[in-house]
Amino acid sequence: MLLGIAACTAKEDGAEELVNGFTSSEINVLERLTEEITPVLDASNQWDGNADAIAFGEELFFSTKLSHAEIACATCHDPEKGFSDELTLSEGIEETGRNAPHLYGQATQTWFFWDGRCDSLWCQAAGPLEDAKEMDSSRTELAFAIQNDPEYRDAYEDIFGSLPDTSSWPLQARPSPDESHSMTIAWASMSAEEQHDATEVLINVAKSIAAFEATIETPESEFDSFTSLYRQDTTSALDSLTDEQELGLRLFVGKGNCHLCHSGASFTNGEFHNIGLGSRDWLLDTDTGRYQGIDALRESDFNRKSQWSNSQNDQLAERIDRLSQRTEQLGQYKVPSLRNVRRTAPYMHGGHFDTLEEVVEFYLNVDEEPIQGHREELLAEQEWSQEEIDALIAFLEFL
Repeated sequence: MLLGIAACTAKEDGAEELVNGFTSSEINVLERLTEEITPVLDASNQWDGNADAIAFGEELFFSTKLSHAEIACATCHDPEKGFSDELTLSEGIEETGRNAPHLYGQATQTWFFWDGRCDSLWCQAAGPLEDAKEMDSSRTELAFAIQNDPEYRDAYEDIFGSLPDTSSWPLQARPSPDESHSMTIAWASMSAEEQHDATEVLINVAKSIAAFEATIETPESEFDSFTSLYRQDTTSALDSLTDEQELGLRLFVGKGNCHLCHSGASFTNGEFHNIGLGSRDWLLDTDTGRYQGIDALRESDFNRKSQWSNSQNDQLAERIDRLSQRTEQLGQYKVPSLRNVRRTAPYMHGGHFDTLEEVVEFYLNVDEEPIQGHREELLAEQEWSQEEIDALIAFLEFL
């Protein structure tokens, strides 16, 4: 979780106050925060928006049959827990190295995972299936799991066509950098055609799950009612806020400059920042965030330029070629959405804080030394009254 609370920016003398005391620049920010979100289908996933694929993906999302240890996607992304898991570090087969981000509004996102190592939702969905600490499955196991379940097999073949002939496949096989791993050895024993067919099953499963995840909408909140009214009558909408909520909104779009990172109706700019988080006993000091994420994205077999993408040459795919890796990206992590933020604690990529109060205090004090890289220069210590702190938290809860 990231609140872009920056040093106070003084208003220009004589700045015009337009509505309910908000300046023209603050109203401009508010206009963007209350825009209508229109998700666009992912061109790299030909099954995005397909009703059958969505239904199949939903079934797979909650299924423990895709892991030999009874782990499902929903284990870490439980809808009863804000599509997260309320744990400091997510837990699958083993404890992972980061907090599980929520899945609200994924259809509007550009990069995925805290380090942006995927540039599509289906790439993100594929990763945990074979990750040794998460679901620890393999491409051949996925094919067998679908083949051996009559309902899964029928659903799969109705959408994607016949499953491949798996009669000669090893039970557990997947590629990995560890050439001595039994699954890697088994993978090497398969022909190129068999490897292709097994990977295609994995991708079809991932694209189905992604098609479902793209339909997960942020639950309606008080802010949505405010937004609907704001589009009709700005003054009435602002008058509908409590004094505390209005002060919190003023701080968010004004003095706090939270909107610099949490911009637009999704309340995130979708990019990466180093906010200066210090070490924690439960975190590895070697996690470089976006810096290594760029390498991982470029090297991924499942990025938007790969053979498995349905839009290998569009503008979104070509972003990979324009990415440059710089030392300033050390310790940067993706800015999450603040929509329904009250439901998605603990906060930050490493579950650093349990409450919104702790988060706000962190941004006001900025007194931690970052593990990697350097803190954003726009972050500076501030003195806020308790009334202001409470008001900002009230506005965040309003979201």
